[in-house]
Amino acid sequence: MSPVLEFEVRLQAAERRKDALRLRGDLRDALLDAGAVRADEVDVDQPEPGRRSAAVDIIGLVVQFAGTFAAAIQVMQGWQRKKKRDETDKTLTLTVDGVTVTLSEVPTPAELEALQKLIDGREGRADHER
Repeated sequence: MSPVLEFEVRLQAAERRKDALRLRGDLRDALLDAGAVRADEVDVDQPEPGRRSAAVDIIGLVVQFAGTFAAAIQVMQGWQRKKKRDETDKTLTLTVDGVTVTLSEVPTPAELEALQKLIDGREGRADHER
């Protein structure tokens, strides 16, 4: 059995909270359909720097995925392509093992390189854990 990988996915703040919540639900369903053991929804209101009232939403998921990190990324990229017609920004911020990378709808070469390093590091670590 594959070890369970835990990571955080954060959606960019949408202009309309309703849109971000809908997208998160769609992403959660896609991850669960593809092998996620759990995908817990996370909502946090953060005040902007220098302000006391909450204005910035963090809308995301904490995911436990029974498979490789590469497979999880493929699911998220597929979700981004499937939702391409939607006007809402579908950039994701992934955090695993304390490392954070961005997964844009159209990834830059730097983002792809950072993702590959994270995948290589995670997959290499999984081999050592066996």
